[in-house]
Amino acid sequence: MAVTYFGLCNSDGTPTDTGSDSTAGTPIIIWNNHSSFPFTCPGAGTQNVVELSAMVHLVSGTPHIRMAIYSTDYSTVVAQGTAEVTVSGASDSWQGHMTAASVGNATLTGGTAYVLVYGHDGDAASDHVKTSAGYYNTTDKTGGYSGALPAGSNGYIWPVRCGVEPAGGSPAPARKKIIFINSKLLLPVAFLGALIRNPKMTRREMMGVKNNMGLK
Repeated sequence: MAVTYFGLCNSDGTPTDTGSDSTAGTPIIIWNNHSSFPFTCPGAGTQNVVELSAMVHLVSGTPHIRMAIYSTDYSTVVAQGTAEVTVSGASDSWQGHMTAASVGNATLTGGTAYVLVYGHDGDAASDHVKTSAGYYNTTDKTGGYSGALPAGSNGYIWPVRCGVEPAGGSPAPARKKIIFINSKLLLPVAFLGALIRNPKMTRREMMGVKNNMGLK
């Protein structure tokens, strides 16, 4: 089943922006300004979250990231990564919560907008940042998100994406009913038809019809 993405990316998950940003080791959380740059879940009905990630790279040390999905009023945690993830690699790659289980087997509603939150506790950076339409707060949420997001200052949006697929999978194809008829069963039916058409048939005539049909 194909996965469709939403966030600061195309529907196939490829990044859309090329700005660069680093927090020089300062813990931070970053999220999109829903009013000016909303993120809408694709599809319709229930969608299974199968990935929640950010395109980042390691600068130094052992930074960790943890991400969350919030309601558009920034007050309610809809889903979050079940644990922090260590950032690795010298160039940008999608990292974070890469399976349905790592996002708590969460579900979203297709056509509904959400806020995607990125957070790290150390020296990580990205070269695919949107240099507007975001909020940030210098707090560490890699231990987990709860309650409303704190007040944010105007800033960038780091490259975040959420991968979803329809719940329940594709419906099973309808089974075709095939009826097999034993040809031997048709002969007695034909014989009865002959009797109905000629109810005054003599015994000799009956025997002739049965012989012609191969009946004993």
